[in-house]
Amino acid sequence: MTVLGGREDALVGPADLLRWREYAPLAGVRTFDGGHFYLTERGPGVVDHIAAELAGSLVGTPA
Repeated sequence: MTVLGGREDALVGPADLLRWREYAPLAGVRTFDGGHFYLTERGPGVVDHIAAELAGSLVGTPA
């Protein structure tokens, strides 16, 4: 699991993102340029990151 957030988010800061590790201890955290709506500001980069994460999780998985 990877928690995503915006670096300049005034509502959800780095500590909030890291708090997800209480529920998923191995969770990674990835931030993108932008605020609370980083997803609309950096959509293609976010999609690329998610696609790479998914592709990496499938390595060695039988078809």
